[in-house]
Amino acid sequence: MRENAPELHHACRALLPGYGATRSETERIGVLTHACLRAPLPERNGGPVPKAAAALDEGAPGAFIVSDVQQPSDVLCALWLARRSGLFSPPYAPPPGTGRASTVELVPEFGRGRALERATETMGLLYGNAAYAEQLRARGHRQKVMVTERDVSARERLARQAAVRAIDLHVSEAR
Repeated sequence: MRENAPELHHACRALLPGYGATRSETERIGVLTHACLRAPLPERNGGPVPKAAAALDEGAPGAFIVSDVQQPSDVLCALWLARRSGLFSPPYAPPPGTGRASTVELVPEFGRGRALERATETMGLLYGNAAYAEQLRARGHRQKVMVTERDVSARERLARQAAVRAIDLHVSEAR
């Protein structure tokens, strides 16, 4: 499964209480982290569901590629939508929490230019985020990342960063 980051934000604005009121990346990260780890899931009202959320509701996609990643909240939106769909459960979530588990592999895809230049910064913020750390633990500290061009230095920076954190990183080229 592949979804563009803007579509994930749209789904979170529609489904996650308080997300639409956030105005900065720091606020978005805070709301998403709390929602991924501790907040009760919002009631489902049977209304229309954004495409990005509906696809996850159908079941585990295996790998979920988050394309056009520019900032950590792009990937954290995917993590919250996975939690909403029952594909990710932190160890101390409110009922019906099942303990730490994840059946979805989140794969950030970094495009050209500024996004690729900031890939190490973005992944560093994700690795340091409490919610994303639980996702990594649930997935055996394994992470895949996709880049859209053969930038050897970006790949090396990502690999060094992951190695310092004992994360098994696989970097592949996006098609």
